[in-house]
Amino acid sequence: MMMFYRLAALASLLPLSATAAATQPDLQRTVIVDKNGNPDANYTTIGGAINGTTPQSGEHWTILIYGGEYQENVTLGLGKRGIDLVGVDRDAVIVAPTSGNGIVIGSSGASDNHITNITVKPAAGHGILLAEGSSLTNVVVEASGTDKDAVQIDNKSDVRITGCTLSGKVRGLYLDDDCEDITVSNCTISGESAAVRVVCGDNILFQSCVLRGRGSSPRGLWVEDDTGCDPGDITALLCDIGVTSDSTTAVCRAVESDDSPETGKRVRLAGCRIQAAATAEEPTSLEVIGVYGADDRAVHVLGGVIITSVADTNDAQKATAVYDLYNAAGDGFLGVAMSGTRCSKWKGPISSAERRRPVLQRVLSVLPADSDKVYGPTSLGMSEIVVTSGITNPSTYRVLTATGSATTTSSQKVHIIGTDWAGNIITDRIALNGSNTVLGSKAFATVTKLILPVGALEQSVAIGTSDYLGLYMPLASEDDVLQQGRMASNEDVYTQESRALIDDIDETYSTIKPDDLVEGDSFEWASLASE
Repeated sequence: MMMFYRLAALASLLPLSATAAATQPDLQRTVIVDKNGNPDANYTTIGGAINGTTPQSGEHWTILIYGGEYQENVTLGLGKRGIDLVGVDRDAVIVAPTSGNGIVIGSSGASDNHITNITVKPAAGHGILLAEGSSLTNVVVEASGTDKDAVQIDNKSDVRITGCTLSGKVRGLYLDDDCEDITVSNCTISGESAAVRVVCGDNILFQSCVLRGRGSSPRGLWVEDDTGCDPGDITALLCDIGVTSDSTTAVCRAVESDDSPETGKRVRLAGCRIQAAATAEEPTSLEVIGVYGADDRAVHVLGGVIITSVADTNDAQKATAVYDLYNAAGDGFLGVAMSGTRCSKWKGPISSAERRRPVLQRVLSVLPADSDKVYGPTSLGMSEIVVTSGITNPSTYRVLTATGSATTTSSQKVHIIGTDWAGNIITDRIALNGSNTVLGSKAFATVTKLILPVGALEQSVAIGTSDYLGLYMPLASEDDVLQQGRMASNEDVYTQESRALIDDIDETYSTIKPDDLVEGDSFEWASLASE
């Protein structure tokens, strides 16, 4: 009698599905596993309990697992369907085989199987392999073996993962070979290669998840194509996606999509916080990117915030490939689209993820270009010179220049470190070219540091301003700038000018060069913003 009441009490707490609750008429389909020999238990191993089930159509079995470390490979194979593996306490029930995978839900007739309140810690294998119609709830997986993933789903559909913590040596979650209808919610997922890697895939949702890439060249959410298939609809909603690396040659990309989605499909990031950081003090080659799109319309970013940074050291700050948004799709393609996202560092062109909106930007009393306005000619030395004082900030948000002496060469590079229009740290690298004034790429609001190269006797360098002025929004193309107005210093109204009086527009870095800039001129530009 005591056993009956104990089972009844436990069964009342189990998270059975609606189908299970409706079709389980009595308790004979609930069995107990306890490796410690509890007399109330039916089995001492999880595998024994699975083998003892005889699922019939419309039935559902619950295998209730008591605390202990179960050093066994758990498999739900042929004909095993409608089975719940439920631990009494997630931290106390541990599946920890010394070799092979932790839990495998096979694809041969195994479906509608669910795992709840269990920790899986294989010594050398993958954590959990899931099949059609399966789910994980409140599960911890730690797969620390070489080249192993916490959870793998291979060409399966209708899978739900909720409230789990997944950590893999390579990937936390690997969705391979065109998975469909996958929902992952309120989970924390991490891996050294990628927190999540999706090959093709369609109708996949990550909601309120934390995705963390760690290692030498990590990704947070990595979406790829495969032979014969392209990505479909993949959405991250209200997620925290971040990567951090202390490698000196890190390629850190919080979100990366390497292929254009199927027609009408999208990789979407909605309301997400996206972060990428490199912490190495002396990186030799570094790339830190929030969202990276390598093919046409690869990623759409809607709202949220993107933050990218490197360590606060001279060598780390030499890194120029630090971008919130990076269109790597090549000429004529728009790999990243954005609307309503808080970010300021991009390498474009960047298109609009939703409808574009008209904006008006004004810049007042512009001074003409001056080749030594920021820092006057300075002799180079036998070691790098780091300058943090005596710098004059540009009076207008604009691109800077570097001018060497007659014998300086392109192997000698000046690093300019400062802030953009939003106050975020940026770096530009300019290769010297004799005594020519060389144009940089990025617009600066302030300059906080100069790193001057090693030089020979009588070599010098000066840092100045150019006629390229910075815009505050990304452009999809130069045609996004609709018109220019100019107000001379002795006038009080703007006069609309023809496009011919715009000498150049750079949609990669969102800069614009008015023609015939005269000291004191003020400008306004009417543009279509991709934000």
